[in-house]
Amino acid sequence: MKMLKKISENQFYDYSDYIEKKLKNIKGVGEIRVSGYKEREIKIKVNPYKLQSNYVSLNEITRSIQNRNVRITGGSLQSIQKEHNIVTIGEFENPLDVENVIIRSTFERPALRINNIAKVEDSFEKQAVMMRVNKKPGIVFSIVKKENSDIVDTVDNLNVFIQKELKSVPDGIKLSPVDDRSLSIRSLLNVVASNALIGFLLVFVILLFFLDYKNSILDCIRYTDNTFNAFHFLQSDGLFP
Repeated sequence: MKMLKKISENQFYDYSDYIEKKLKNIKGVGEIRVSGYKEREIKIKVNPYKLQSNYVSLNEITRSIQNRNVRITGGSLQSIQKEHNIVTIGEFENPLDVENVIIRSTFERPALRINNIAKVEDSFEKQAVMMRVNKKPGIVFSIVKKENSDIVDTVDNLNVFIQKELKSVPDGIKLSPVDDRSLSIRSLLNVVASNALIGFLLVFVILLFFLDYKNSILDCIRYTDNTFNAFHFLQSDGLFP
């Protein structure tokens, strides 16, 4: 997934979260490793002059935020029919609400809040590694299949998802597959299929020198059937993938 033009980081990473959740529900997908993703951060840029003039320390700001953003279990309430747990929820619904946290409140002066001495910004962490997809900023989802899943079927399911999702991709974002590891598997399967066909024809030609046409056909069919049965039993016993 890459960014084609300048769009907001919030839009780009919100869509990446959506894609990641969808990918987890695809049949055959066991694990998703994300590269190039930046975690959301709420930055509080404190004005040192306002800190000094209001006699506030950084520790006071930290404690105020911690005391405001809490979730406390208050015990349980029992009745004849059932029991209810009492939970006090004081967590921020919107992270930007941190700017309204009261640091200090007295009768003589109005309440001192975070936004009186600092600026709150909704941002993202700094990237240690810059990810590029075809020279554009992007995010790479590395898909790891489940242990018992078939890689070709899993890739086919992913391609179907991508084709459906392309109809609703936001403007400025491109979703495309890269580094398809199933191509080598498909190539090997094609080689095996062609070799099997050539082997069948060679056996048929050789048998024609010793048997008539009808018996040659029947022996080739028996040979092919026995070969497929052998692979089937090996696979059922866990001796063949």
